Amino acid sequence: MSSYIEAKDYNEEFLLKQDPGFSHIDEIMYLFLLGSNMIKLTDFSSKWSFEVRLIPRSSRNRIVGEYNGALKVQLNAPPVEGEANRALVRFLANELGLKRSQVELVSGFKNKNKRLAVSGVSPDELVAKIKQLILEEGEK
Repeated sequence: MSSYIEAKDYNEEFLLKQDPGFSHIDEIMYLFLLGSNMIKLTDFSSKWSFEVRLIPRSSRNRIVGEYNGALKVQLNAPPVEGEANRALVRFLANELGLKRSQVELVSGFKNKNKRLAVSGVSPDELVAKIKQLILEEGEK
């Protein structure tokens, strides 16, 4: 049976799932609050993954906030032949201050609901950067 350890730090909730039969942590999830809603970061092959809800053909490129546990992003790129997917990776890499090679689309290639994996950044840094982007967008 698995045990769960919960701890609160600032507005972030960390949930560590540890299997007592093993000496390593099987899965690490970071749940962080955006207003009253949460986005979940999951450890994915030494990368941190999270859900994105993409709204293509928008009037401008921006991070809107949270939508059903996903980061909601509006882009003006059309969803044609992967153009919106490439634009999403480019946009988030730029906004998060990362290289494009550090941001990877891992699922949802032909869907508005996508999963991105980010490497080369700690979960704490990633959460702080996403929160800052949302706060900056709210001030505009």
